Amino acid sequence: MKLISLIVIMMAALPAYAANRQCPQVDCDCDGVVGAEWQKECRNHEKALIKACVANKGKPTSYCRVQGLDAFPVALSVKPKRHPTVDEAGIEALQEQIKSFVWSVGQDSHAAEVLEKRGDYAQALSQYKSEEKTLGKIHQLHHQIAQSWIALQNPEEALDYWEDVANSGRKNEKGGLADIKALWSIWQSNRVAKDQKRTVQLLAMRRMRNLGNQMERLADAHSRSQQMEKAAEYWQLAADMAEQLAVWKQQVKDKPAFVRYYRNQAAARWNKAALFWRQTEAAEEQADFARNEAERILNGTEQKSIADL
Repeated sequence: MKLISLIVIMMAALPAYAANRQCPQVDCDCDGVVGAEWQKECRNHEKALIKACVANKGKPTSYCRVQGLDAFPVALSVKPKRHPTVDEAGIEALQEQIKSFVWSVGQDSHAAEVLEKRGDYAQALSQYKSEEKTLGKIHQLHHQIAQSWIALQNPEEALDYWEDVANSGRKNEKGGLADIKALWSIWQSNRVAKDQKRTVQLLAMRRMRNLGNQMERLADAHSRSQQMEKAAEYWQLAADMAEQLAVWKQQVKDKPAFVRYYRNQAAARWNKAALFWRQTEAAEEQADFARNEAERILNGTEQKSIADL
């Protein structure tokens, strides 16, 4: 009887196993989700993603919603990877590389500001793209350094390192957001030549995207230094910025796929905030609020304006 029961269980599991083999890139890392209820929701959605992926000839059709740190596919900008670890001399070399990149970011940022002020919006856009690319490289180097400290049996050093990254990376998001909204107002007005309106629009979106990505990186750094409340707050800021991008994409009648992407990104960021709120004293109320925001966006209910920061 026990053997028959075991066979029945194995047979029932075969379709899901076979489907996952056909679409192995879909993995929402549900084991990394805090809480049995949310793990269950994660697995249910993952099954639906795998089923849709199989029907689409092995290509994922959407993103993980509730997710662990190593989930894929996700509509997030920060996607940490496993890097080759190095010794202490290698860590010092990586830190020197970061210094060089930070200098480059400073140059790009200053150049972009100057170009934007004098109305050279196309060149400013190029500089902001370059700045974002370099910031992404820097964040991956941070991960490589922290992973190397852990490999050297020194997790305390990794924790301290992330704390330094988190504290040094904080920026004036209120000021940056005000500048971006002012730029969007220029696009909406007649204060710019017709042949530049499209470029101004793209520039405002690029700057909002960059700022949202920076909030993601700060959220990631704070979570890895065990500053869960700050991590949740930065995920929420990032979510608001993604939602604003979705609204703007709708306003300019961009492709529906782009609108869906930023809605998915906003929802994913709200879900991240919820997961980290659950690890703080403000757990239930704040986590529920964040989860409700994610559901509101995914259900296509009325889009709100970006929150007052």
